Amino acid sequence: MEIIVADTADHLDALAADRVADYIRAHPGRLLCLAAGQTPLGMMRVLLDRHRRGEIDLGAMRYAGLDDWLGLGYADAGSCAQFLRDNFYHPAGMPADRFRLFDGLTEAPEAECREMEAWIAAHGGLGLSVLGIGLNGHVGFNEPEHLVRHGPSRGCLVVDLDETTRRVSQKYFAKPLPVARGLTIGFAELAASDRILLLAGGAAKADIARRAFAENATPAVPASLLRTHPRFTVLLDPAAAAGWHGPSNTV
Repeated sequence: MEIIVADTADHLDALAADRVADYIRAHPGRLLCLAAGQTPLGMMRVLLDRHRRGEIDLGAMRYAGLDDWLGLGYADAGSCAQFLRDNFYHPAGMPADRFRLFDGLTEAPEAECREMEAWIAAHGGLGLSVLGIGLNGHVGFNEPEHLVRHGPSRGCLVVDLDETTRRVSQKYFAKPLPVARGLTIGFAELAASDRILLLAGGAAKADIARRAFAENATPAVPASLLRTHPRFTVLLDPAAAAGWHGPSNTV
């Protein structure tokens, strides 16, 4: 595990974009898994700017969405599909055959999981996965209770969302939306990625970052189980790194 503490939140965005850009140049055609949300948004904007200047070719890669809320679709502001399409794929001019997102409006969620699994397998497995960390330590919708009960899941799965996830979810929506279940790439599938980049920013993430990366690994904090991955990098801004007592590089 490599821990890097950036100077500022903007610096974190640039460092994350550097890592993704380096991977794109070195591994054109591989599959990138991107989390939605405010934490990776700054990184996406930096990548889009570099793409427009011709410094990288985002269209050289293929992409898989990490997760989405079951029952929500592109028309629902705050869905992962809406976020990724409007903030990354559409601005990049990405052809529809270069990316696949979960369909939260599906009436057959298990079949939707199998289709995402087929997309991942058809493109050689996950290359680089760019993740965030939830306040309960989840990555994607790999919730603590699920990992404690069932262990890491390969493939994709339908998950009952933790109370913390359901409560925090409302910040993404313009109006209250009752979300209770999600679709996600499973933990073991993410852990099989060639490289994993996890981003955490803001004071609200300081406690869970400490628990995940400075205390003992446990399924009750899913992100902590990624620490054994041979190419796992954690990027923290100063607020998220507050109280950090482990080894780190400040750049």
